[in-house]
Amino acid sequence: MYVLTSSSIWKLALLVSLTTCQPTMASEPLWEQYNQNAMAAYKNGNDLEAERLFQLAAKEAQVFPPDDIRLPKTLGNLAAACINQGKLQQAEEALKLALAAKEKALGKSNPEIASTLNDIGVLCYQQHRYEESESCFRRVLEMDEKYLPVNHRERVITLENYAKLLAKINRPQESEKMYAQADRIRANLSRDR
Repeated sequence: MYVLTSSSIWKLALLVSLTTCQPTMASEPLWEQYNQNAMAAYKNGNDLEAERLFQLAAKEAQVFPPDDIRLPKTLGNLAAACINQGKLQQAEEALKLALAAKEKALGKSNPEIASTLNDIGVLCYQQHRYEESESCFRRVLEMDEKYLPVNHRERVITLENYAKLLAKINRPQESEKMYAQADRIRANLSRDR
């Protein structure tokens, strides 16, 4: 049975409004104000206030055009504030909304969505949902291979996250190969500095 929590209601309201709201001039300055104040609260370690302000900023960003990247960025920041408070489910919901908004704005194959997918993969891993985590990491790895240079620090992050997951689910040979690949890239990056 699915129980509606306040975050689920907020998620539903956000999804509905994403498809029905029209842009207003008043939203932009309000979004900017909420976002700046939320960032300040976040930097000062006041995650609860940052969460509240990022929610308000996200509400204002809902009316921006679909190709506007401010909504997914705001939702990503909201997720970070939730993670710092141990609210992993709310963080995951915000990241999934951010992913949907990024895909709508940029396209499903745009490399900009890889970081959000990686974050979702990490959250699924932390919640012992390893199949979902692997699906995210596999997709990020495919995007990394398609869009990033061979020696890129983002590849190292992806490979290490995926390797950690593989070790956890008792696939040590695959894990070791990914760790070795990450080590080679890291060594090349160090040499190139």
